[in-house]
Amino acid sequence: MNFTPQMNRKLAHEEYHRHRSTESEGKSPYAEPEEPKTVTSTVADVIRKYQADGYLDRDLQPRPPVTLADEERHCKALLQFWEAILAEIVTDATCDKCRDLRKKRVQQGNGDRAIDRELNALNNAFR
Repeated sequence: MNFTPQMNRKLAHEEYHRHRSTESEGKSPYAEPEEPKTVTSTVADVIRKYQADGYLDRDLQPRPPVTLADEERHCKALLQFWEAILAEIVTDATCDKCRDLRKKRVQQGNGDRAIDRELNALNNAFR
C-alpha cells in the first residue's frame, strides 16, 4: 500500500487522538493493550442456568407442567456427561460421544428417541 501525504496525516491525526484519550483516562499510551477477559464456563453451568431460570422456552415463556417435568429429567441425565466439558469446545463429535454413552445405558428400546429429546434439551439450554 502506498501512503500518500494525506494518508500519513490522517494516520498521525488518529494516533495523536488515541494518545490524548489514553492519557486523559490516566493510562500510559505506550502500555501494552490488555487482553480481554474471557469467561470460561462448562456446559454443566449452562444447563444449571437453564434449570435456575425455570426451563423457559424460546419465547422466554414458562413451559407446561408435562414438558417441564421432561426437561428436568433430561437435564439431570445430561449433567452426568457434560459436567466438566467447556462450553467453548462443544462440537458435533462431543455430542456424538454423549449419544454413544447414553446408548450404552438405555433401559428400554434402542434409546434413539430419548437421546434425541435430551440433546434437544441441551439445545434449549444453550439457546
